[in-house]
Amino acid sequence: MSEAKHTAGPWHTDRRYGCHAIVDSKGQDLCYQDVEAYSGPGEPAGSVTSRGRTTFELEANARLIAAAPDLLAACKELFALACMPSQFTESKRQKLLDHARDAIARAEKP
Repeated sequence: MSEAKHTAGPWHTDRRYGCHAIVDSKGQDLCYQDVEAYSGPGEPAGSVTSRGRTTFELEANARLIAAAPDLLAACKELFALACMPSQFTESKRQKLLDHARDAIARAEKP
C-alpha cells in the first residue's frame, strides 16, 4: 500500500443547518452533503471545498470518498473471515483479499 496522499484522518461528520459536513482532524471542511437536494440553479447538492488544498490532495480525497462503499464492504468481509476462519475456503479467503486489495487501489490510484 502506498503512502496516503489524501487529507490525513481521522475525518468526522458535523451536522449543520442544511448540510452534513465532512471535516478533517484540524476542523477544516472537506466536503458537504446537503440535507435536501436543490432543484434550482446554484451550488449542487453536495460540494467540495478546496480551501487550502492542492489539486493532488483534492483528487486523492475524491478517490477516497468514491471508494468508501467498496472499502466498507471489504472491511466487513475481512472481519467475517477473521471471526470465523474455519467457514472460509482458501478460494473464498483469496477472493476477499483480492476485493480488499482492489478497494484500496481504487482509493489510492489516480
